[in-house]
Amino acid sequence: MVQNPHDQDAVPGGRGQRLVFGFGALLILAALFAGIVINANHAAAERREAQAWHVHTLEVLLTTATMKSAVNMSIRGERGYLITGDPKFLQPYRAGAREAPVALERIAAQTRDNPAQRRNIAALRAQAAIFYKVMERAIALRRAGDEAGAVALVRSGAGIGATDAVLAALGTIEAEEQRLLAVRSAANERANDATQTSYYALVVAGLVLLLVAAAVGVSTAKAQKRVRIIAEQLRLSATTDELTGLPNRRFFMHSLDIEVARARRSGAPLSVAVADVDHFKRVNDRYGHGGGDEVLRALARIFEAIMRTGDVVGRLGGEEFAILMPDTDEIQARIACERLRGAIAGREIRLPSGEKIAITLSTGIALLVPGDDRDKLVKRADNALYSAKEGGRNQVRLAA
Repeated sequence: MVQNPHDQDAVPGGRGQRLVFGFGALLILAALFAGIVINANHAAAERREAQAWHVHTLEVLLTTATMKSAVNMSIRGERGYLITGDPKFLQPYRAGAREAPVALERIAAQTRDNPAQRRNIAALRAQAAIFYKVMERAIALRRAGDEAGAVALVRSGAGIGATDAVLAALGTIEAEEQRLLAVRSAANERANDATQTSYYALVVAGLVLLLVAAAVGVSTAKAQKRVRIIAEQLRLSATTDELTGLPNRRFFMHSLDIEVARARRSGAPLSVAVADVDHFKRVNDRYGHGGGDEVLRALARIFEAIMRTGDVVGRLGGEEFAILMPDTDEIQARIACERLRGAIAGREIRLPSGEKIAITLSTGIALLVPGDDRDKLVKRADNALYSAKEGGRNQVRLAA
């Protein structure tokens, strides 16, 4: 039989070689596909883990902020009681004393998988015990009528030292979480880089693998969007009053800390006003809590419209609001608060039912003076507010 030179089956290495090459290419493609799938799954797992830890870190920081707030509440109550001897100031002290250990145990539960944090928690627990022991001692002396002893204990610096130790221990825990967050963020970046490499390989491998990569990319975008939504929700829950949309007590006090420090450095004036709705209980009694809530929301809108952009208006709780006015002396603050008072007194708030409510506002103002810290400044504004209430309401009073 004569061979046909065009008969590929007869040419050594012809069809058989193509089959080998084709099969080999198919194997390479399959191996590449498997490698890409494995790499994509690994990268996605790393991203999910990094994102989960990111949310976890935000939760821990939120809990430490809660404990700081509880400690500050206890300090305010204890100092108010030592100054006035009025037992009502023990209410915030006791509330803080209840909330602080709950927050501490929550931090311990959230960080129990980290040996370094377990040591930090032990240190925090010890410092918190010392802090409340000092507080209880001062209160006991004041309750027993030993005002001199209570004053001596305060002047000894034991309370400040204990407070600083607790805040330092909380700071150590937060710093460790921030360090871990940085490490986990780097891992997330590596996972993203790995994903990008997979996408480039998919382009080379072909349309099918490209579609797979696109599906992985969509999944990644959705996961990252969920993390951003969770992070934003955590941020809002930590800083915003749900009813009015204004900054909440925690965020307002944090802003006040910053402005007090800035005012001390620059020498610029700083004023704080505490405002309270007059006879708010009558509003709740007559129109229900829904009507009261509508009044508070309307007030928040008026505050935002009247006050300057640079001022911070926050809701401290109930019908009590606070205004932080940087670079503002007490005369300017009084003018601003009188304008606010007049705007509120001169209009009626319409409820969804169509009913109209006329309300007034009493306000106390305090100017930051040497020796003031955040709590003293707010306390003096509170005292001025009480003076406005006792003086007939619907007025602005300056702190002594």
